[in-house]
Amino acid sequence: YYIYYTRSEYMPENKHLRFLLVVAYIAIGYFFVLKILPNLIAIFLPFLCALAVALITRPIMLFLKKLRFPNWLATACSLCVVLALVFGLLYAVVNRVVEELSLLSRQLPSIMATMPATIEGIMEKWRNFTAGFNHEFSIIDINTAIEELSASLTSYIMPATQKILNAVTGIASSLPHILIFTVAFLFCSVFLVKDYDFIMKSIARQFPEKVMGHMIQVKKY
Repeated sequence: YYIYYTRSEYMPENKHLRFLLVVAYIAIGYFFVLKILPNLIAIFLPFLCALAVALITRPIMLFLKKLRFPNWLATACSLCVVLALVFGLLYAVVNRVVEELSLLSRQLPSIMATMPATIEGIMEKWRNFTAGFNHEFSIIDINTAIEELSASLTSYIMPATQKILNAVTGIASSLPHILIFTVAFLFCSVFLVKDYDFIMKSIARQFPEKVMGHMIQVKKY
C-alpha cells in the first residue's frame, strides 16, 4: 500500500513532501477509523444488517423462483425463514442471559453473606498450613498479601454486580431505540431482498467502470 501510493502519479517528487503527505493520509485515516467510522456504523447498522440478511436470503429466494414462485411470494417466504432463524437464535441467547442474571440476582445476597466466612475459613487453613514454616520464607508477608487480596476481592464484587445490574437497566431503557432499529431493519430487509438486483445495478452505475473492475476483483479474491 505504501509503495503503491508513494510511487503513484498523485504523489509529489520531493521525498520530504511525499513523507509528510503519507503521514497526513495516515493521520486522516486514523481519525476517520476512531472518530467518524463508529458513528457511521451506528447510523447505517440497520442497513448493514439488512444487507447481510439479503445476502443470506438470496439463495433461498432464487431457489423458490426456480420453483415458479412469484417474486413477492419468494421474497416473503425466504425472508420469513431467515428472520425466524435469526430472531429465534437471538431470543434463545437473550432469554438464557436474562435467566442467568435473574438467578444470580436471587442468589447474590446469600453468596455475599457467606463469603466472609468462606474467606476466613480459607485463611485459617492457610495459617495452619504455614504455621510450621520458617519465617525466613516471608510467610508473614504472604499472609498479609493474601489478606489484602481477599479484602480487595470482597470490595470489588459489589461494584461489579452493580455494574451488571446497571447494564441490564440500560438495556431496558434503550428499548425505544431497539424498536426503531428493528422497524428500520425489517423495512430495509424487505426492499433489499425484493429488489436486490435492481439496487445493486443502480449502485454499480454510480462508479466508473475502472473502479467497478477493481471492486469486482476484490470481491472475487
